[in-house]
Amino acid sequence: MVQSPAPPILYPIIIPNGEDPARYQWFYGEDAGGHTLSFGSFRNRKLYEVSSSYLEFCIREFDPTATRNRRFLDAFQKFVYGLKVYSQTNYGDFVVPFGDTYRGMTIRQCQDRSWLDWICKQKVLREKHQLFVMAAEAFLANHNSQEAQRIGGGLTSSGYANDLNLAGYLMGPSEPREVPHEVRHAVDVVVSYVYQQPQIPGVSSDPDVEMADP
Repeated sequence: MVQSPAPPILYPIIIPNGEDPARYQWFYGEDAGGHTLSFGSFRNRKLYEVSSSYLEFCIREFDPTATRNRRFLDAFQKFVYGLKVYSQTNYGDFVVPFGDTYRGMTIRQCQDRSWLDWICKQKVLREKHQLFVMAAEAFLANHNSQEAQRIGGGLTSSGYANDLNLAGYLMGPSEPREVPHEVRHAVDVVVSYVYQQPQIPGVSSDPDVEMADP
């Protein structure tokens, strides 16, 4: 069965009454998440509307020294930083980007601690879905286990493997999940990691991504 494209990393944020809209400039601002793409598979779409898989691909390929598509790169940098900060307090809003049972649900709707813990231990998912895993770790660190009620009693171990297969990956080695002791330090470390990723101009290793012409 062919699945629909991955959902966005966040659904549109509803700004609470009385709250300063400027706090969400990183999401809706034209120089951040509200930037309109002029190239690729998501041409004429807002950055916050793109699929999470496309966004994660851009994170892995991001080069802060590039001169091409400078407006996109500046907007992307602000958007990703905002997402990482937001993930530490509003982790329940992040959308599950893969699998069968929970795909398209927010972490708040899913609340399957066992499944989320398993996801955070999968090396391939930690590499491919940095933003979602960061939000899932924050949920696990801050959410009381008694408050989380599984949907249908949660998935079996075979169901976990099936979700990984549906994500398009083979089973890989697990690695321990580390919960950050200090939120700001964790954000700074991840942002630093994002900016250090190499980029090969004009070359895409992701079949779902159409790169801009030189």
